[in-house]
Order: sequence, then structure tokens, then C-alpha cells
Amino acid sequence: MKIYCAGPLFTLCEREYMSRCGEAVRAARGMEPFVPHENTSIELPANIADRLLELQLLTPETLAQHPLVDLVRHLVQTRAVTRKTLGLSAGSTAQQVFDKNFASMVISDAMLAVINGPEVDDGTACEIGIFAALMETDPTKKGIVAIHDDWRTLDTPGEGKGLNAFVHGCLLKSGVIVCRLEDAIAVLQSWRDGKGTRV
Repeated sequence: MKIYCAGPLFTLCEREYMSRCGEAVRAARGMEPFVPHENTSIELPANIADRLLELQLLTPETLAQHPLVDLVRHLVQTRAVTRKTLGLSAGSTAQQVFDKNFASMVISDAMLAVINGPEVDDGTACEIGIFAALMETDPTKKGIVAIHDDWRTLDTPGEGKGLNAFVHGCLLKSGVIVCRLEDAIAVLQSWRDGKGTRV
């Protein structure tokens, strides 16, 4: 079963949490996650390894131990070097991001959405809406399980705005909201095993 993992990806902590969600899905038998920031492709110039060695950003030993694309991604993310310095393209355009993520949602069976924060991330809210709409015409789609464990918005009025009523209603119609990653995985496993009913 393919799981689309939706959530904010703007800080290291957010990316690490989304990667943790992907790992939890991978660890569950018979489920394959799509985590957007883990699936960014980098077109590497032919001489990139030589350039990194010349700039003393990597050693021959490091190059031998890790995939080159992972090393380049890490160097760019940690700002040790810029994409321009390495001769890489400026990055994904909005259209490329949408096309890749939308295509992944189309082939996914379910969605795991992280809706923490003082308000639901706008990109995540958009992904939730798209997946809910896809469910209307695709009976193979199981549903959306959302993780909401942010104390700022659990009790309204809280410190944040609370869950947007439209997003909340969409989630109630299309799936369930849980408070822990473990509970989300359990819901996905029940859908995988045909024990849960399609919402």
C-alpha cells in the first residue's frame, strides 16, 4: 500500500519529523511511503566529485562511503556550498513540485498528514483537499489519517488559531485525526489489512 506523507518541510526539525513518519511507514509490513523532501532529484554535473574534492568539501573516503547525490544534498542543505557554486540548477520550480507531488498522490492508497503548528500548513491543507477530492472518484483510496498533537491548538481557544473548520471537516469526512504517530500507523495497517472501513 502506498502512503503519501504530507506535512510542513521548512525547518530541519519538520523535515526530520516527516522522515521519521516515513521510516515508521516503511517499518510496517506492506506499506511504502512517499515523503516529498526525500524524493527531490538533483541533476549532477559530470565533474561534481572532482569539484567537491578541489573545494575540500569532501574527502575521497567520504565519497567512497556515501552516495554522491546524498552528499551534495547535505552540503547544499547545510549551506556549506551554494547550488550556483556547484553549477546546479536553482532548484525546483513551483510547477515541478506540484507535478511530482500530485502524481504521487494519484498513485497513493492513503495519506498520512501532519497538521501540527499554530495553524495547518497551507501546502499540507492543499494536499489534504486534493486527496479528499481524489477519494471521491477513486474507490481504491482508503482515506487520510492526520496527526495532531500540538497542545497550542488542541483546546480552542488555544495559543494558536485552532484547526481551520474546513480542513477539520474535510479530515472528518475523509479519515481520522489521531494524537500519536503510533496510532496513525495502526490506522494505516488496519486499512492495509482491510479491517478498517473506507470513510
